[in-house]
Amino acid sequence: MLALELRSVLAVAVVACALSACSSSDPASSNSPNSGGAPAGVGATSPIADAILAAHNQARASVTPAPTPPISPLTWSNEIATSAQAWADGCTFKHSGGKYGENIYASAGANTTPQDVVDSWVAEVKDYDYASNSCAATCGHYTQVVWRKSTALGCAVSNCSKNSPFSGFEQWQFWVCNYDPPGNFNGQKPY
Repeated sequence: MLALELRSVLAVAVVACALSACSSSDPASSNSPNSGGAPAGVGATSPIADAILAAHNQARASVTPAPTPPISPLTWSNEIATSAQAWADGCTFKHSGGKYGENIYASAGANTTPQDVVDSWVAEVKDYDYASNSCAATCGHYTQVVWRKSTALGCAVSNCSKNSPFSGFEQWQFWVCNYDPPGNFNGQKPY
């Protein structure tokens, strides 16, 4: 499932996209000066990594109905984060088609925080009905965040100056979170 959502908040343009159960190719990697991207310091002990992991785990701990047993917290994976960074550095707002579950997010015109990114995905809970395992609108970002069988997380952000998905904004941020194992399989509930 691929869903695009456009939002405008206080002259801030934001685009979010999710893909269910990504598979196949390896992410393209480019750290050359021509990539248009600059890693923004997401690593195993970075404040960004800590914040985005905490935001994911808060969402997982807060699901309703409350599952028994509770959904386990995600753990940080440097390997998965490296894959996410390689894709983010390409500054092309689309899914990698890699082996991980993946949520992507783009923003321009504001200082986006890890909490903002995860909050955008988790806000889709309003469109998800657990009893029928259906979406009234976009909810694939949310279900990937809370997918019980996903146990490891790696995220990255790149400050981009090419391929902007926003008209009038040359500078933008591209956020990528990858999940292992991937989620969002048709016919399965997230937890």
